Amino acid sequence: MRTKIKLCLFLLLFAFSLTFTLFSCSSNPTEPPPPPPPVVEPDSTTQNFTFETFEFGSGGESSWLNDVWIFNENNIWACGYINVTSNTGRVNFIHWNGSQWLGVGQQFDSGGFDGIWAADSENIYFADGIVLKYDKFGFKYEDFSKITFTNGQGVHKLWGSSQSNIWGVGPWGTIVHYDGNNWTKIDFDQQWYFYGITGNPETGIAYAYAQNNNDIRIIVQLSISSATVIHQSKQITAVKANAMNFIDSALYLAGSDFSSTLLWKFNLQTKKIDSLFTLVPTTGLYQATGNKKIDYYFWGDDYGTGKMVQYNGKRFKVFDLPKASDNRGGANTNGNVSAFVGYADNKGYVTIVKRIE
Repeated sequence: MRTKIKLCLFLLLFAFSLTFTLFSCSSNPTEPPPPPPPVVEPDSTTQNFTFETFEFGSGGESSWLNDVWIFNENNIWACGYINVTSNTGRVNFIHWNGSQWLGVGQQFDSGGFDGIWAADSENIYFADGIVLKYDKFGFKYEDFSKITFTNGQGVHKLWGSSQSNIWGVGPWGTIVHYDGNNWTKIDFDQQWYFYGITGNPETGIAYAYAQNNNDIRIIVQLSISSATVIHQSKQITAVKANAMNFIDSALYLAGSDFSSTLLWKFNLQTKKIDSLFTLVPTTGLYQATGNKKIDYYFWGDDYGTGKMVQYNGKRFKVFDLPKASDNRGGANTNGNVSAFVGYADNKGYVTIVKRIE
């Protein structure tokens, strides 16, 4: 009898304990809900591309291309010194109309043109030491009569935010500015060779990069009539840049120091340098394009193989290009279309790259 009573008491206590436990667990308001599964974010942009290369010249005599500008996939300009087979003659400019490349204008300079910047498709500026403008009236050299160049100076590369704010740079300290009425020269230390320029289209401030014979590199900020060195480097190999492009308050750069090729970002507010990606040291990158920090490109070569490095918002990817340039040909990106130009096998070439959505 006592055994049955003990068993009943045990069962009652067990049931009460189980009920209390279940009630306590179900009614605890502070118990956090389980975390949701991690969100799988899609890539900001795809890394699927098509590549198409066009060659110019017979190879018997030199043809080359130095720079390119994209308005859209059916309106692309390139400059240099080329022989166009579709319409006879040597010219400095070729134009892609969506179906074929045609030469535009006459041969203005047997030395070739080096740079392009365009306000729109009817106002295009080309650099060949001075500046040639193309508009609805045709081609006409800009008035450089009040500018004196010395020691081999001249305008090789252009950038602007509008037709009243255009900058040009070149060798031995060359800096010029156009304010919509006149071209003026800004005096600068002639030890520096400027080989590229970019800028902020909203503020109109430009940023040029240069080096001297001692392999020291500088970044120069250009605004109104001033030129200020904002960075200088010799020992810090990560900032020896051969390419630079402005995107969203920062400069994106690339360069090789023979121990590695580095991609990095220079914050214009904090002057902080962040390393982004590292490639093998034989890869030389000398152009940077794009206008979004989730979609930008670097261009160059690696011992005869052309290279394109693209960042899609999550990762860098390296692509082999059909051609590698024997000179530092230019590049440009507009939306889903990019182009890279150069010189190989005694011919000029254009590689058009299109993203597949």
